[in-house]
Amino acid sequence: ALKNFPPANYLDTNPNELMPWGIKFGQAVNDLASAIRAEYKSEAFANKMKNHEDNYLHRHRRNKKLIARLLENHSKLCVVRLDLHLGKANNEHLSLASARKHISRFTNNQRHNQLFADKVAHVIKLELSHRRGYHFHVFIFFDGQAKRNADYYANEIGHYWINTITKGNGS
Repeated sequence: ALKNFPPANYLDTNPNELMPWGIKFGQAVNDLASAIRAEYKSEAFANKMKNHEDNYLHRHRRNKKLIARLLENHSKLCVVRLDLHLGKANNEHLSLASARKHISRFTNNQRHNQLFADKVAHVIKLELSHRRGYHFHVFIFFDGQAKRNADYYANEIGHYWINTITKGNGS
């Protein structure tokens, strides 16, 4: 039932209006609600949610340990937070493979880029949204004794992402 429900805006549609696939709009909405309810109550969905929660907790614990270790080893940290977005190709969001290729290039190139000198760690989280497609939430930790102006480095790294990594197709 979910595959047959159109992505158009039907908010003002009469419930008795016949849909292109031969059933009334009201019945199509009810079928959709039933399909969502059935999926939500399924064991497969419960397992996916449990897996998602376990992964979240694992990442959370790992990131807390990383930050604790950084604070133990460095008297000061300069933390840069960025949202790195990918543009669209032919008005469509880029693929997961393309997103992974871009972030891999971003992290690999850091070894040879003076902008990332004194980097002590990073945390990157990939997300997918309907509006923006694949994008990354990034925290880069620098030795605070060597780098102090997080805003400056955020701006410079953002320009590097846009101009070098995505070749003008990112934000």
